[in-house]
Amino acid sequence: MKKGKFFESVVSLIQSSLVDKLDTEVLTNVKIKDLSGVSREIDVLIRSIVNEMVIQIALECKDHSRPVEREKIDAFHGKCSALPGINKKVFISSLGFQSGAVKGAKQYGVDLYTLEEINEDEIFKWLCLIKAESYVGSRHLTRIGATFISNPIQVEEDDRFLIDGVPCELSLKQFVVHLIGKYLPVKVVLIRYPGDDEPKENEHNLNFKLYNVAIYRNNILSQINTLFLQVRDIYTSISSKMDARKYAGYSSVDKFVNVKSIVSERGDIFSLIEKDGSNCVEIWCKNMITAENRDQEVIIKVGEIIRGD
Repeated sequence: MKKGKFFESVVSLIQSSLVDKLDTEVLTNVKIKDLSGVSREIDVLIRSIVNEMVIQIALECKDHSRPVEREKIDAFHGKCSALPGINKKVFISSLGFQSGAVKGAKQYGVDLYTLEEINEDEIFKWLCLIKAESYVGSRHLTRIGATFISNPIQVEEDDRFLIDGVPCELSLKQFVVHLIGKYLPVKVVLIRYPGDDEPKENEHNLNFKLYNVAIYRNNILSQINTLFLQVRDIYTSISSKMDARKYAGYSSVDKFVNVKSIVSERGDIFSLIEKDGSNCVEIWCKNMITAENRDQEVIIKVGEIIRGD
């Protein structure tokens, strides 16, 4: 086995691709004790932190005068299986692989490459660093309505409330803005992965059950049962790209995605939070929005909202 220029080329390519990635290191000729206490050597070990978990990728490099045979894949898989904490296995050959090796790699979950097939995008895939676009959505109130226990009326923005028989200082519009600010983040950050459709305007229906609340107009008291709102999100692309770290490994504990791992290259999301003066940013991906959580019903006492309890 030769570890000359071929090995150096592999290591150099990996190091240059990951040079700007925080919490990631590339180690060569690493000796790790297996589960029985015997030291085993890994040609290249990429160690990274994704969603506060350590991810380790083992690479085997072969510069042989013929394609790699099945036995080498079996040995590499056996070695990795005996080492603690190996999440992904990559085998790189200078002259490709025999058909038996390809079948074994598929069976064991080993990714096979020649040097020519490796590039920065492929290395990012090993770490599950997906270049994603980000959009910020501003929320707009498009409809206010209500159902009543008694004396139904068409609600108006300037209507005043009686809460437990006491006049409220807020108008209906001011109260609704207060509700949205408490129960809905003002800004929405949408993450668009490669292959996802362009974000469209998105509408949410919100129902608020109110207790002991009435509108007093023209000497008539109309007691409210439910206040319902329609809110529309309109999206604008954030100027920079972002790295969305998403890792899916072989075991159930490896399959996770966490909003903590979403980091903008220029800090756009975090500066956005800072400029808004709050942490009210809701981060979600396309598959996280369902009919069940898109239409919400919240039961509240209005007095609690106004006091800020």
